[in-house]
Amino acid sequence: MNTTKLLCGFLGSLALSVSALAGTYSNITIDGDFSDWVGVPILTTDTTGDGDPVDFMTLYAANDENNLYLRVVYNNPVGVNGSNAQVFIALDNDNNPSTGFDVYGLGLVGSEVGWQNDFPFEQTTGNFNTGNGITDGGAAIALYNTTVSEQEISISRSATFTVGGGTIFPNDTFAIAMYSNGTTVDDFIGAGVYTFASVPEPGHYAMIFVGLAGVITLLRRRFRA
Repeated sequence: MNTTKLLCGFLGSLALSVSALAGTYSNITIDGDFSDWVGVPILTTDTTGDGDPVDFMTLYAANDENNLYLRVVYNNPVGVNGSNAQVFIALDNDNNPSTGFDVYGLGLVGSEVGWQNDFPFEQTTGNFNTGNGITDGGAAIALYNTTVSEQEISISRSATFTVGGGTIFPNDTFAIAMYSNGTTVDDFIGAGVYTFASVPEPGHYAMIFVGLAGVITLLRRRFRA
């Protein structure tokens, strides 16, 4: 068998197996150190210079079995989470902009759950805040209430609506957005559609490495011949 074709075929299969993985599985520590975000792709971007003083630039997303993780990067260092520049998160948990709260009337996200800084609350069509809470839904944010260029956020996947008790993540696929309010020029980033990544199976990766080792061995034999 032609070794080059074998290598190309294997690499193609590897690429398909990687692209078939939904989202990005990663264990992120919310501590203001962004080194554990290496390799996590951008979920969505925003136009530079369209917000003041909060000007969103990029939004990343990842998950493990317990949490959804977000990383937001600002165009310029900005003091956020205080009374003058608050940051909001919108979760469209059915990925349907026609249901839930329509942020700024843009028709881009229909939010069932919102966060004002770290504080969660229920949203519905036409209702920014129904007055109902979210159990175990408080967001962990670092760095918080200070001047930052970027922040990382975690939201528990086990959080539930206080009224009714349903999970805030009924579907693996959802849309997420962030926006500012109470600023000179409000800004919005999203909505980025994300699908939870499954827990990686050790056997799957072991098979990939074994196959790659086999291809390398065949190549070495061919070049020595």
